[in-house]
Amino acid sequence: MKTFDFDLDRFQTEQVFSAIRTKEDVIKLWMRAVKIVSAYVKPEAGTAVSQMRLHVDKMSRLFFIDADKVFSVNFPFFTQESDGWFYFSCSSCSSVDSRVTSEVLSLISTHNVLALDDLYLFLDPIAAAVEIDSSVWSLFKYLMTCDDGYLRFDHDVARENGDLHPKNHIDIFYSTATTFKIGLSDRMSVIEFADLLDVGTDCHFLHRK
Repeated sequence: MKTFDFDLDRFQTEQVFSAIRTKEDVIKLWMRAVKIVSAYVKPEAGTAVSQMRLHVDKMSRLFFIDADKVFSVNFPFFTQESDGWFYFSCSSCSSVDSRVTSEVLSLISTHNVLALDDLYLFLDPIAAAVEIDSSVWSLFKYLMTCDDGYLRFDHDVARENGDLHPKNHIDIFYSTATTFKIGLSDRMSVIEFADLLDVGTDCHFLHRK
């Protein structure tokens, strides 16, 4: 397994630590993460407030780490690293670069296509984006349909409420219709959290309290 760590300053942290509530939020996260890694500049000493970690192996995942929580999503791209530079691709897009990620972000944030009910209003901005980069639609369709695999570990002292909301817990999924918690007896380290998700290591077991 290869692991790459990226310290994040406050601005970068605000880009990737927004609340995840919908698939739209996950797609934004993927695009912003690719942008950060592709043009990464290490923050000045003392300005880092969080960290992003990329695991590349059978498990390809992003981990986002701050003082009280760690959350993780699937990273649906192939990663190549050469002399400190990173290159991303997938089956539907040979180069997931700054231009194509900007087009995807524009479709979501500027044109709000995922909230549109009218098919023609949905297609118009996509058609315009395809004129700039022919791979935009293939990539966008791939991102809408691929598994995001969201989990979050929380060390939540402020909202602790016995077994209903344990201080240490894992949140599974992100939408209000499907999310649930698994309580933990102790705080979980980033290494333990990554091991829990790694298909190449021994399984963890749940024990009823």
